[in-house]
Amino acid sequence: MVGPALAHNIALDTKSVSILGKQKKWWGSMIKKLHEINDLPKHIKKPKTYWMQLGFVGVDSGMLMIGDPCYLEGDKWASNDYDNLIGLELFRQIKNENNAFKAVVFESGLGDGVYQVTAKVKEYAKLGRRIKEVRIKLI
Repeated sequence: MVGPALAHNIALDTKSVSILGKQKKWWGSMIKKLHEINDLPKHIKKPKTYWMQLGFVGVDSGMLMIGDPCYLEGDKWASNDYDNLIGLELFRQIKNENNAFKAVVFESGLGDGVYQVTAKVKEYAKLGRRIKEVRIKLI
């Protein structure tokens, strides 16, 4: 997560790049700041980033859900959670009895069907692959 201090430093460094035109020096200073703020291991340089297909998701309810699978077990996913989604308009945030976030449910584009799921992946030398972003093309 980028905090306000880092955002301020980025803005200052961006000005120095446009004035001095020293992009390599700027990139090196940014990596150093990220190491300091996020306590990243020193071996992390410029990770490779690419999109890959994760698979497909089938929809029969006209809705998709993003949430932690452990909330689907036993009483963590109340039987009335699904009933409360009938008549959903665009999206709904689902919370548990303690008002903690369980899932986000949203309409699936034009309704039922099979949708492709892709992910933006970053590769780190020693940490391996990490999913940065997930995309589902609905329309």
